[in-house]
Amino acid sequence: MPPPGSVTASARVRRLALSCAALGLLGAGPAAAADDAPRLEVPPVVEVDPFKATQGLGTDGEPARIALKGVDTASAARYSFVIDASGVEDLITDSSFLPCDQDRDFVGACPGDDVHVGRFEGELSVTLNSRPSARSAAAGRSGTIEVTAKRDGKTVDTARITLRVTAPGPRFDRAITGITDARPGSTVALPSGFTNFSRRTYRSLVLGVSFSDGLVPVERFRNCRYEPVPAAASGTTPGHSPGMLCTVTGTVKPGGSYNLDLGAVRLGPHAAGDTVYYASEIQEPGKSDVPPVPGSRAGTGRTLTFTERPARDTTYVRDELLHLRTRIESTNKPDFSVNPVTLKGEVGDVVKAEFFFTNNGPGTASAVFDGEEDNETANVVELTVPQGVTVVRAPETCHEQQRKTRKDPVRYRCSQHRLQKSDLMTPGQFENFPFAFRLDKPSHGVRTDGWVRVATEFDLTKNDAHPEDNRAPVGVDIEGRAESGSFEGDMVAGPPVWGIGAVGAAAVGVLFGAAVLIRRRTTIRETEQNQ
Repeated sequence: MPPPGSVTASARVRRLALSCAALGLLGAGPAAAADDAPRLEVPPVVEVDPFKATQGLGTDGEPARIALKGVDTASAARYSFVIDASGVEDLITDSSFLPCDQDRDFVGACPGDDVHVGRFEGELSVTLNSRPSARSAAAGRSGTIEVTAKRDGKTVDTARITLRVTAPGPRFDRAITGITDARPGSTVALPSGFTNFSRRTYRSLVLGVSFSDGLVPVERFRNCRYEPVPAAASGTTPGHSPGMLCTVTGTVKPGGSYNLDLGAVRLGPHAAGDTVYYASEIQEPGKSDVPPVPGSRAGTGRTLTFTERPARDTTYVRDELLHLRTRIESTNKPDFSVNPVTLKGEVGDVVKAEFFFTNNGPGTASAVFDGEEDNETANVVELTVPQGVTVVRAPETCHEQQRKTRKDPVRYRCSQHRLQKSDLMTPGQFENFPFAFRLDKPSHGVRTDGWVRVATEFDLTKNDAHPEDNRAPVGVDIEGRAESGSFEGDMVAGPPVWGIGAVGAAAVGVLFGAAVLIRRRTTIRETEQNQ
């Protein structure tokens, strides 16, 4: 038995173990509490393109999100966000991208129960979701946005966001817009300009401009090379966009803006809605990724030069898609039409007939008639078959529509043959749809005419010179005597553009495009005995 006051070895071990356990608990307490403390999560870097007028600050243009995690959202009013963007004030034109910054001083203070604050399970968040515009001189520079989260007025966490302004380099940022009612044969001046969105100085630049069908540059600058353009009625080849590639010299300062006089373009006789395209990038000589155009030639006129744009001149345009365009609308309009048809023969005969969807001009039109990526299947014509007539053969691009009742007329929808959305439909070009019909004896002795009409997803009548010929009758004549009833709708007045009978290829001047299937028109009315 141990003497009084002495401690056995086993007791000392037990006391030591208890002391270690107590120390362990004390040490674990603050760490556990720290894990439960509210913490900020912010994007470390956001980028702003000085060339884009509108954009989101987050990934892929989405809003940049600031989140405070590990909070009790039921007591959201105890929390607040302070977003101090004064460090980027000289990079951004205004503070509209900040939430809760009513006085526009680049500091936003959002209470936890503010309408700008999102509340989720264990989380409060705000977003930098408006669309800032960076100053052109800020290209390539960065600044810091300070974020502070508070609870009951005391700071619980802080974070920093780096705002970086990209340096896309020289870009076209000025172009004339809103040209309407330009007459064929007239000229349109093209004042333009560019800005150096970088911190570099350039001594020479390569820039490109192209023109859609119907537009031809008037001047040929000696420091530009031009694509060869074969002569055609419209001044260019349908579907071909001529262009010029120019090397301009002079000092281009960092953040500097410059005016550029590109001369003028002349509208061809079939110009309708045409466009001038400005290259998305302006590059240094020797570094251009634009391949040389075979057969291109240098101009022989004056030298294309640029002049510094005064700071007060703000008539430039910043384009969100990095592409500037000048749209020129002509007084020319296309005239889309369909042709009337009379099915003539005896009962039991099989009669062939062709329906034509035609652009009679004088304007050229885009041959895009729907909003789908695959424009090959765009509907352009609808045929209502006369009563007492049966379709025995239809084109592969025409399909019978479902009827609600047996009394409803038989209808076909016909789609175009085009393979590319970039195609144009110049005057004289058409789509044709050959059918074969059997002339039957009508039920109850009543025969009703059908009709054919232009039926596209887009409303063509707004830009159609003669919308009245967008619809035409389909009649029936048995043994030379018309047995038709009433035509549903107004019949086309005057002679049709496309007659029925022996209409040869000489009836129209057809411009052969690369992607619109043009076929020589033959006699479209034939009578055969029923086999």
